Amino acid sequence: MAICTILSATVSAQKKTSTSCGSDVKNLSLSVESSSLGITADIDAPYATKKTRGDQIEAMFQINNCSQDFTLNLNFSPRFMYVDFPEGGGSYHAKFFNFDRVASVPITPTNLTDSQKFLDTHFCKNGWKQIDGFIVEKNPDGTYRDNYAGCAIDASGKAYVRRIVGIGLDDPYSSADYRLRFQASPIDGGSQGPLVTGTSYIKVYHPDASTWYLLPEFETNPTTGISDSIGAKLEYIDQFYLRGTYSMPFRFRLTTF
Repeated sequence: MAICTILSATVSAQKKTSTSCGSDVKNLSLSVESSSLGITADIDAPYATKKTRGDQIEAMFQINNCSQDFTLNLNFSPRFMYVDFPEGGGSYHAKFFNFDRVASVPITPTNLTDSQKFLDTHFCKNGWKQIDGFIVEKNPDGTYRDNYAGCAIDASGKAYVRRIVGIGLDDPYSSADYRLRFQASPIDGGSQGPLVTGTSYIKVYHPDASTWYLLPEFETNPTTGISDSIGAKLEYIDQFYLRGTYSMPFRFRLTTF
């Protein structure tokens, strides 16, 4: 089951390897910042890259394959995250996370004046353009041209960039293959896009060189009509099936060490 999850929970496992984009970054640590949301930690400790007997955690920016994804792999560790869907949606253990193109997000300003200037940068205005596979063109200012979902400013004046995430779910009572998805990336392609229409994008805040905050944006839940952090529960049988949209808020802090 663990090996299947690695291969299926993330499109990055299928991405082309290219040394032209640089080396992978693994000195990363992810903290869950709230114990009362939809995705919570198993214990009060960060998920940091480590390799010891019986406990291997890999938190990584995938630079070598040019995807710029942040992945957290807990398949070879006893650690996991709790994923609790409301309204009878079930409870699961999450062992693999793939946040799309986090490493290429530039520094995001934390005050309104600078945030408004940020919206006028090449990164925010030029959209996205692929060159080959998952390699994208660069903007004149050196940033990556991979901004497929736009930039925005929150109510406190802080800028952020929209991205997506796919999360593999382990069912402790069956071998069923479930996923939690927030939106879809046009760079990745794949067949899950229509199933996640209307779900939340992920907000990526990058206030300084060593810190990123990852949390869902608010959207209108198609079931309740309420503005919330909406994720799609998918099940794979012979293809993907939507098993419901749910309020699934979370807040992660990613840091280098």
